[in-house]
Order: sequence, then structure tokens, then C-alpha cells
Amino acid sequence: MSSEPILKIDNISKRYEMYQVPHHRLFQTIFAGHKQFYKEFWALKDVSLNLNRGQCVGVVGRNGSGKSTLLQIATGILAPTSGTVEVNGRISALLELGSGFSPEFTGRENVYMNGSILGLSKQQVDEKFDDIAAFADIGDFIDQPVKIYSSGMFVRLAFSIAINVDPDILIIDEALAVGDARFSARCMNKIREFRESGVSILFVSHDTETVKRLCDHTIVLDQGKVVNQGLSLQMANWYIAFMTNDFDLEKTSLMEEQANNAAKEESDIQSDDVDNAPEPIAAIEETKVDEPQNNMPITPQIDVINPIDRDQHPEFSYFRHGDGNARIISAGLYNKEGQPVSYALLGEKIRFKMGVEFNTELPYHIVGMHIRDSKGTDIIAINTYQERLKIPVAQIGDRLNYTFEFPIDLKPGCYSITCTVAYDQFKMEWMDWIDSLIIFSVLDPEKSRLIFGLYYPRELNVTVEPSVLKHGNGAGINNVT
Repeated sequence: MSSEPILKIDNISKRYEMYQVPHHRLFQTIFAGHKQFYKEFWALKDVSLNLNRGQCVGVVGRNGSGKSTLLQIATGILAPTSGTVEVNGRISALLELGSGFSPEFTGRENVYMNGSILGLSKQQVDEKFDDIAAFADIGDFIDQPVKIYSSGMFVRLAFSIAINVDPDILIIDEALAVGDARFSARCMNKIREFRESGVSILFVSHDTETVKRLCDHTIVLDQGKVVNQGLSLQMANWYIAFMTNDFDLEKTSLMEEQANNAAKEESDIQSDDVDNAPEPIAAIEETKVDEPQNNMPITPQIDVINPIDRDQHPEFSYFRHGDGNARIISAGLYNKEGQPVSYALLGEKIRFKMGVEFNTELPYHIVGMHIRDSKGTDIIAINTYQERLKIPVAQIGDRLNYTFEFPIDLKPGCYSITCTVAYDQFKMEWMDWIDSLIIFSVLDPEKSRLIFGLYYPRELNVTVEPSVLKHGNGAGINNVT
């Protein structure tokens, strides 16, 4: 990957003039320089972004944060009020639904029109048309006006055009969200192929799981400004906290500082002798409790029974957020004999134990855990609501232990456990959330076995038997030649 940016956005801002009534526009023209009849709205403010060759950069942010404006400036649809955009290659973009299409034209005519806009000759579009039509897979509708297309047909054709014009830079807005599951999967596979072939991608999505899997680097926009940026996994975790705090940057920054302090404390704890580590119940009894103040999160010491050195696994980013009304105060991974372990054998059952302390009275709550791979993908997600576990009413000062027991059928490798305590299943309101609290390995006791998939069934039966072709009733197994 070249270090030279193929797309360089330098300190761009975009201002709009907001008029309360239409005739104020006329007044502004007449009295320009003497009086201002509009309010300024800055859709973007001092935003910078570099996209290198072969890199995929994600952009996340709530609606109205400036994501679409950023992409429109990058593609040349809008001009920035200030700042510069430098492009060193052909850009192909899939922006909001129907962008760049003439509703009266047929799908075929729009293919040729878009190809011309992107600098392709008619002959070049002729050569690519069959591939475009095949990927779009809209059948005879290709020769019908696009004004009768469904949103799914729109995005099928638009994406097919975007990927078949040999782009150096592919820019994708959230339009893919309207496609069906099968087409979305095809799109994701195509994006991965582009990445492998060296195409640069600027990807906007609300789906943090997709951003984690596809993007190398992610920026977070809010109110037109870049409020954070970094590795995609870390930014996805940070953005979840940011949304939980109602996009309160000051509060989220405070949580981030506390999370860093907690990670340092846990690193000191992990250096202790694991054999002498206490069980979670004992850990709860010894943990000092501080009352939360003004509903702000606090960072108590957590007894973590997990000897793997976090510094050797930077892909698993520790991050903590929540309102502090309940706090995770202990966690540990155990084998079937009840011994603390840092690894699990493929096919065996393990137990994950977590201790929680409550700082407010709660008639109901949910405790959950996520096992994630190094890309941040949720492999296993379990919570007390899904398991229909009866939850006792929690009083102030109560300490409860939760044990999750399940078989490990995962491909050998390194994984992390994220722990959560929430008010209910459906609101993004957490009392405590700790990303990558536990890091552990999965080992295969059969050294010579190769596991190619992510999941390996603990119990399976594979048989081989002769194929017999039955005659007379039209049923049976056909031989393949």
C-alpha cells in the first residue's frame, strides 16, 4: 500500500445560509455587506481525511452529522466553502438513492449516461454492459424507466454501475442498507474483492459491525466535526459509548480517560500469581465500593482472573462506558473442574463468571457477554434475557454473580470477552459495558487437525457410501460425469 494519498481532504468546511422567509434572500442580495438576513449553518467544519491506495476508511456518525455532505464534496458534487480536495484517480460513487439517475430514462439509458459522466466511451460501456446487467439482476426492468423502480432495484443498478467502471476510489453511502440480504452479501463480497485488488474505499454506514470488518481506519463525525478517529474496532466501540451518552462528547471523553486508568489497574492485577487468584465471590467481598455521583460513571478496581498479557494483543481494545448504576467488579474464565484458565480446548465446556454490584434499586436488569474475534465480530452473544433467566430485584449495595457455561466450538485462535449490564434488551442504555475485559485462547487438542471455518461442530458425523442409481421409479442419485 502506497503512502501517497489517492484522496486528500484538507481542512474543508461547508456553510449554508438559512433564511426564515423566502424574501430575505432578495433582501440579502440588495443589502449585501450592510445587513445579514440569514443564519449560518456549518454542515462541516475543518474536516481532514486521507485515503491511501488500497485502504478502506469508514465514516460513522448520527443523522445530520455531515457524512453525506463530506462524500458529496469528495466526489465533486458540492464545492467546499473553504479547504481543498485533491483526487488522484477515477472516483465511482454510490450516494443517496437515485443520485445521478434520470427518472425518465430507462435503466439501460442511465447506464450509458453514468458511464459517460465517469469518462467511459460508448464502446467501453458496451463492453461492460452485460456485466453490469448481470450483477444488477433486475431482468427486463433494465429497459423500463427507472421512475418505476423499487428502492432495491435502484440500488442494485447503481451499485452495479459503480463497481464496473474500473474505479480507483469507490465511495459508498448508506444506500446499501435498502438492499435485500442476498444482494447485500454480494455487495460485501465485491467490496472485499476490490480491497484485495488495491481499490481505495470510503465507506459510510450506521452498521458498526460492517465498519469493523471492512475498514482499516474510521473517523467519527458529529455536528460537522471530526470528534474521534483511529482503528475501526476501537472507533466502533467508542461510537457505541458516544451514542449511549446521547452524543455528549465531554462525558464520553471522561469515560475514555477512566477506561484507560482501569486498563492500567487491571494490567497490574494480571501480573499477580494466577493460581492464588480469588474466586469471583471472594473478589466481590474484597472490592471497595464508591457511590456514584451525579449519575457519572466511576472506575472501580476489577478483579480479573485472566493471565494473558493485554499489551501483546493490541487488537483487543479495552473500553468502558455506562452510567455507573451497576458495575462489573470481577470476571474470570474457568474450565469444567472449576480451575481458572487463560485458554479453552476445542470441544470442551467453559464457564465464564462475572460479579456485578448495584448502586441503585432495579426491579429488572440484563447481564450479557460477547465473545469476539480479533476483527471485533461477535461470534457468541448471550444474555440473561435471551435465556429467560429469572432476575432478582436488585437493591442498593447488592452483589450478584452470573455464570455462563457453554461449549467452545471455535476455530483455534485468540478471542476476547466483552461484558455488559443493561436496563433492558431494547434500549441503548447501559449501566456498565467493558469491551475486551477477558482475553483468552482456543487450542485444539488434536495438533494435526486443520480448522478452516470459524466454527467447528462439537458433534458431527461424516459417512461415505457407494452411490446406487435406482431404476424404474424415476427416483435416485444421478451420477455426475
